Amino acid sequence: MLIRNGKIIHPALYCRYYPFYPLYFYPRYPYEYKKPVKLYKYCERIFMEALLERGSLRIGTLYEYKQIEDFGDETYDPNEGLKRVSGDIEPGRRPTSLLPLIDVGNASGGYIRNCSYQLPDQLVFSTSLKYSEDAHRKWFEKSGYDACYEILNASAFFASVNRAVREKYGNDYRYEYYHEVDYRDEIGIYEPSVKLGRHLKGKKFVHQAEVRAIWIPTRNIDLKGFVLDHSSAGTVCRGFRVISP
Repeated sequence: MLIRNGKIIHPALYCRYYPFYPLYFYPRYPYEYKKPVKLYKYCERIFMEALLERGSLRIGTLYEYKQIEDFGDETYDPNEGLKRVSGDIEPGRRPTSLLPLIDVGNASGGYIRNCSYQLPDQLVFSTSLKYSEDAHRKWFEKSGYDACYEILNASAFFASVNRAVREKYGNDYRYEYYHEVDYRDEIGIYEPSVKLGRHLKGKKFVHQAEVRAIWIPTRNIDLKGFVLDHSSAGTVCRGFRVISP
């Protein structure tokens, strides 16, 4: 029996992915197969081997990457978690994406410039949407990341990681989602990414093509990064590349 590591989509859900596709059954194509998302993780070889052997990995926090310069230029970012928002207010249209920051009411016009706010600290696990030889060389030169492993199914991988987090910490953290980072200095006031909590980074990091998984603390705790000693996450990964000087 052929087992594919992706998603089988029922015809009743076709309208979500294909808006003009009929909802009733087609005798020839009753289901749609959605391929799993692949991701890539740059790291030191010893950590890649630990992940593949026993599912060991480290989950960091958003704020530690803006505070610890020892991580290197590819990771350290003093503006981590900071969002800058600008845009013209259109008459009769409320910029609902700004509601976490400010409510402009029924303003008939005007503009907002360089409005900024800091995201609350949260747990993050960073990967890349694609593998790049040039990006890998930069990681190696700046942070010593000589290895890269491939995550064959992002949804299955983060489900395994989240299961291990729950086994270790109970309900202290709530898994949110994984998403691509936006590489812009600022975003418009009507863009939904402001409201949805997507992360921004400066354009100088665009070569990283970063994808982040996020966990939010469910209570007031001293948030720190931690290592998961064991998980099943390594079962959906494979060693992809090891480079040398």
